[in-house]
Amino acid sequence: MKSLNTLTDRFLASAAELGQRASHGDDASALFKAAAQDVTALLQIDVCSVWEFLPENSILLRSVGGECDQTIDQHTEPLTDSPVGRAILSRRPVIVNNLRLDCRHSKSSFIEDQRLLGNLVVPIFGAQHVAGALGAHTTRTREFSIIELQFLQIVANAIAAPLDSTGKESEQRQKHLMRAEQMMAMGQVAAGVAHELRNPLTAIKGLIQVNRKELEDRGLPDEDLRVIEHEIRRMERSLQNFLDFARPPQPKRRRMSLAPVIERVISLVQGRARKQQVSIEATQSAGLGWVDADQDLIQQLLLNLVLNALDAMPLGGVIRIEVHPTTDGQAAVRVIDNGPGIAPHILPIIFDRFVSSKETGVGLGLPVSLRIAQEHGGKLTAENPPQGGASFTLQLPAVRTQS
Repeated sequence: MKSLNTLTDRFLASAAELGQRASHGDDASALFKAAAQDVTALLQIDVCSVWEFLPENSILLRSVGGECDQTIDQHTEPLTDSPVGRAILSRRPVIVNNLRLDCRHSKSSFIEDQRLLGNLVVPIFGAQHVAGALGAHTTRTREFSIIELQFLQIVANAIAAPLDSTGKESEQRQKHLMRAEQMMAMGQVAAGVAHELRNPLTAIKGLIQVNRKELEDRGLPDEDLRVIEHEIRRMERSLQNFLDFARPPQPKRRRMSLAPVIERVISLVQGRARKQQVSIEATQSAGLGWVDADQDLIQQLLLNLVLNALDAMPLGGVIRIEVHPTTDGQAAVRVIDNGPGIAPHILPIIFDRFVSSKETGVGLGLPVSLRIAQEHGGKLTAENPPQGGASFTLQLPAVRTQS
């Protein structure tokens, strides 16, 4: 076991070398890799991660050290209250000895996939903003020392230059960061309010369902009871949207085909579609590969898109669900309707929070859907096709085989 002074000397020597490489203009990827490897070895951790904060309120994995199977420069996540997100938002180091027992932070898809419990994360400071974060992670519980925290912050400072930017991009990052802080605070408040309201709503709904016959005998029309129950269900859905936004579930991926999920979505909405005289057509290209995804979350996303299409066509129409591969090896699911299309002033901001063209909408369904797509390494886009109507396209990384 090396003495504390010897370990401190090694910390300082590593940080000095990284700072020298940064000042000489070393390639950013090589610098990040060297930093991740040094942190992994010196702190004796399982995984080290280097993250860049992007202007669109997401973080990009730039490098990893240790045993980690995530693809760098491709894996992105939304900026949530995970340990990495909290370090960026608070501009302070975050220490979590055991994430399983820590209710202050959520698990990101990166942490969930690598099954990480101990987390020490420090912000990477640019000249005018937080440029990213540097994380030390373990698969077992771990108590980090002050010296380890200081070393990690010195390394973060040494590799900050390649992530830093100035001018308009820096201002845009700062605005997005401030907005992310505000939205996270609103999300926490919304979660508390939603939890307080959901229990009495559930109780009221249960009482109506159980006592409907007795209430009818007392003179309350059955149709009125159905309206009350329907409105309670609508309020429950709105509250669930708030909860999903404030504390999104983490994907539990497995290899799956998209076809059964689409079949389930169609079966769930078929009754409503018939009432509105809307036909639903589904097509899939032959030989389409599989995807690694959370079946329930993808179903939630696609169901939301189809329900939005039904909302846009109360007097009938056609919904087409097309599944096909893209030229860059992605699996694409396109939901197309022949309704009035997306309003021009809504289209550029349609995935923003609290943006809705519906009188009773709260504007969280599509932001939650976008977050699900991003947490799977994919993307969700919207457009008004030339032939009319609206089109939403989900793209997910495809895999060739089921095994």
